[in-house]
Amino acid sequence: MAVWIYGYQAPLRITRKVDKSIAKCGAGYAKVVLHSPAVSRADGTGSVSSYRGQNILNVRVDLVAPASATAIIDFLQGRIDEGYASFQIYNVVERATDATGSATTGMYWCKFLGDLTQVIKDAQRYDFIDLVFEEDLTAY
Repeated sequence: MAVWIYGYQAPLRITRKVDKSIAKCGAGYAKVVLHSPAVSRADGTGSVSSYRGQNILNVRVDLVAPASATAIIDFLQGRIDEGYASFQIYNVVERATDATGSATTGMYWCKFLGDLTQVIKDAQRYDFIDLVFEEDLTAY
């Protein structure tokens, strides 16, 4: 189990992706079917609740110190080397980061599915990078 311990510029931006089908039935009626299962997990408000959809987390990381850029890249590479293993990230608005990963409030299981080569290029050019993590619903 790995926990994201690197600071980021608050707030953690969370959007929700919901898989659904919409069937138009005519005369202004539509049938909407949600395919996303309901899962109990952190809800972005400081508590744990059950809701549908998958959270997409956008994180802006300050890279003024080169050592932090190297540590972040090593962390992400480690997850990729483990078969895109999921890790925990805490929303600092909900609670402080728990390095042990035992606290559930404010904790999200995520995967980094981005292009690490682009992250490395951006880390060399800019003072910050934007990372996108996809929630791993199988980890709960």
